Amino acid sequence: MKPWTIEYVESDKCLLLTLSNHVTGEDILDAQQGVKIYVNQGKQISSILSDWSGVTKFDVYKNDVEALAKIDFELAELLPNICFATVAPDPTIFGTARSWQVYTQATNWTTEVLKTIDQAKSWLKNTCPRKAS
Repeated sequence: MKPWTIEYVESDKCLLLTLSNHVTGEDILDAQQGVKIYVNQGKQISSILSDWSGVTKFDVYKNDVEALAKIDFELAELLPNICFATVAPDPTIFGTARSWQVYTQATNWTTEVLKTIDQAKSWLKNTCPRKAS
């Protein structure tokens, strides 16, 4: 069973990506390909909320983050002005997410890495309009 799910929240025009249990670099790349499927279906997306709070084992390395950033540059062409909030309560995951944030600076995305789901929801509500790309 894959350690991630994707849910589209139509009222918020938000993709909720939830990761849990043991997550590897291959898993995060696979999950981001799942995001591309939603984009290619023509969903109106203004934000992505990536929740890593359920991850119990984390095997993601620098080359995985670089590969993820490459996929995200492709996604940024399809979703140019979205907000992307990452929930990462674990210090190692938080640091990895901040590295991803640096790699994706050149996209037009507004990104933030936060410690709790409540912080992420508040940040999205206060920072990002509900207008889809």
